[in-house]
Amino acid sequence: MVSDTKQIETALSVAVLRLLKWFNHLELNLGLSLSFLINEAAPKESYGAISNMSLEKKLDKFIKLVEADERLNTERVDLQEWVDRTNRARFVRNSFVHGSWEILPLRNNEPISLRLPPWISEDKSEYSRRGLTIQNVEQAADEMGQVFGQFMHIRKLLGV
Repeated sequence: MVSDTKQIETALSVAVLRLLKWFNHLELNLGLSLSFLINEAAPKESYGAISNMSLEKKLDKFIKLVEADERLNTERVDLQEWVDRTNRARFVRNSFVHGSWEILPLRNNEPISLRLPPWISEDKSEYSRRGLTIQNVEQAADEMGQVFGQFMHIRKLLGV
């Protein structure tokens, strides 16, 4: 039992760290792109304003700036699909950062229990609990990596 718990814990830790790494890369590169779009001549002067923005605000600002910049070829990019994926990935990230989770090795099918507080829960009225597998968490980390990769592709297409 102890080794099962340790194995699950180790695999969960690796998957959550991968998820956080991709999320951090995304947020960093989104901020750098925003600073360039806000003040192309002196991007560093935008850092103060950007540092106070949530990811949601950064996404909104990025979309508005990109759509307003006539130099950028937005026809080649599906920004809304990327924003939707980013918001789903953000929810998953927030679930792991702000939720509480525990290893229940006797629940072979879903040995990870994730409990979300009401302000993160989808129904907003009470704590929600869901069972997960290591594969679920690994897939979430892979998805976050894909969202980051998609953003980097968008940046390249837009020349930002």
